[in-house]
Amino acid sequence: MQKISRRKFLKGSMVVGAGAMLAIYSDGSYRLALAQEAPAFRLRILHTNDHHARIEPVPGSDGPLHGGVARRKTLIDQVRSEETLPVLLVDAGDVFQGTLYFNLFNGQADLEFYNAMGYEAMAIGNHEFDKPQAVLADFIRNATFPVMSANIQADATSPLNGLLRPNTIIEKGGKRIGIFSLTPQDTPELAIGAFPGTGVTFNDPVATARDQVAALQAAGADYIIALTHVGITVDREIARNVSGISMIIGGHSHTPMGPMNGGEGNPPYPELIAAPDGKPVVVVTDWEWGRWLGDITVAWGDDGRVVDVQGNPTEVAPAITPDPSFENRIAVFKAQVSAFEERVIGQAAVDLEGSRSAVRARETNLGNMIADAMLAKSQSGGAQMVITNGGGIRASIPAGR
Repeated sequence: MQKISRRKFLKGSMVVGAGAMLAIYSDGSYRLALAQEAPAFRLRILHTNDHHARIEPVPGSDGPLHGGVARRKTLIDQVRSEETLPVLLVDAGDVFQGTLYFNLFNGQADLEFYNAMGYEAMAIGNHEFDKPQAVLADFIRNATFPVMSANIQADATSPLNGLLRPNTIIEKGGKRIGIFSLTPQDTPELAIGAFPGTGVTFNDPVATARDQVAALQAAGADYIIALTHVGITVDREIARNVSGISMIIGGHSHTPMGPMNGGEGNPPYPELIAAPDGKPVVVVTDWEWGRWLGDITVAWGDDGRVVDVQGNPTEVAPAITPDPSFENRIAVFKAQVSAFEERVIGQAAVDLEGSRSAVRARETNLGNMIADAMLAKSQSGGAQMVITNGGGIRASIPAGR
């Protein structure tokens, strides 16, 4: 891990005052003490986001494979077995979409591993709407943890009606931790094809956050965490405009922080932003695809203010021994994925052009094929024309099967 200078750590964050003390260790971890007082409560939080069906390890920026739920399970179990503090494990959304594991199993394969890892709360992301709402409804029903969004309203026509929870309160070490979640307000524009479908509306996240703080305070929460899938820009907006939130754990923008993805040019892990009441809000996110395990310890003073932060995110690296029980289950799913990969769905007589330089500048045969397929799929719903953006095409397809 890289070392972080005090200047870089505090850049773009709140002014913490002359009494703050920053210690940076040789492994790149740090401790930031915001106040000279004994904490009343400490909590260690492990977090992930934008998993995107990456059950297996994925290529790293330097070549080696890293990530994978089997290695993640090893790390989580190690923390829980060694830590004397209370530990909270959460995910900030977009478990769905990204590999054939999702296409085949509709999120249920991922959910089996999430249940087994002992996740305690999850935000609903925009990609959770990439299939009909009934798929998400099944995921919520089968989860052993709350799957939440406070700014989605589902009416009686929606399969999600009666399933959406805005928040939860989890007791840790005798303290009540209030957690609420948010989903992008523009999910209808982000979701794939004709989804998210009818019967759901997505409300303003900042106004919803303010309402959720009031609701959780009224319910007796000692501390409030926003578990969001709205992107770091909106997370920062919430932190600056809503009092009463101690921490925002985010997703959606795939933002590497601190040492993640080489660390160069990243915002610090975490950012500290002053709320309207002047109290610090701790803002973190964990990049993407389970490449890293977010890991932060937060301490609160007697007045509910965050007084101490220790951050040490961990790369889910090849050297980590995968959990053998997970490896066995992955092999079962993988056999079906491998068979699915061998299915011939068509044949290209020519190379299909999908390079970034081409599709973002002009019409290509691959872009035309994709648009034609989208129109064929959506004509039954009344579509007469299709527009697809070049950014949605990421690679060319060579001639052949």
